[in-house]
Amino acid sequence: MPAALGHIAHLRELLHELENEAGLLDLSEVERLILYAMNRIAAASEDGTVRTDEMRAHVLLTSVTQPTFYRALRTLRDKRYVDIAPNARTKTYVLTR
Repeated sequence: MPAALGHIAHLRELLHELENEAGLLDLSEVERLILYAMNRIAAASEDGTVRTDEMRAHVLLTSVTQPTFYRALRTLRDKRYVDIAPNARTKTYVLTR
């Protein structure tokens, strides 16, 4: 376990550096997780859109409560990281940054 813990610690340090370089440290942990999940889902989508049910089912977000998820998603919209997809209903989003 100590070796694995050391590897995890190293990965977390690298992730922190990358998040800092990308300017993501001003976001909460849940906000960053939403962006990561959206990125992965959008990459597999034909039109780059992501539905909220797809986000909520993503492995990174399954432990996030519904109120926390929607609060963070609203903050991401306010900060213009995401927006409602054009020609879509309110439950479909796109990354804007």
